[in-house]
Amino acid sequence: MIFASLFDVFRGKAVTIPPMDGALRPNTALDDSASEILEVSEPDNLCGSAEHVFYSSGHDLMRLEGHGEGPAAAARFDAPISALACSAEGDLAVGLDDGRIIIRNGTAERSARRDGLRCPGTTRDRNPH
Repeated sequence: MIFASLFDVFRGKAVTIPPMDGALRPNTALDDSASEILEVSEPDNLCGSAEHVFYSSGHDLMRLEGHGEGPAAAARFDAPISALACSAEGDLAVGLDDGRIIIRNGTAERSARRDGLRCPGTTRDRNPH
């Protein structure tokens, strides 16, 4: 009887551990001890440069200001933001759900299309292949 369950894997039966049970409970120490400093309706995509922390919320690119000043709107796009990345040089890349990539450096901005590439977060034009 004891050895029967060991062969379940070979018989096509799944050997599973109940989620979040016993020692596998989630670590909520940060959630329990941290105070709320900001409320955002759709927080998503987070990256940091040497000067600022950026995050997206739907179509909006937000910049966290230092010293508790809160968020400031950095840009608004006509498509939802699906990815953000910051370089050490200060460039900010914004991937949009419509396939465009916007690269910003200060006030300069250039755009590119990512034809044929798909991001896991992109919902538009999913290719089933």
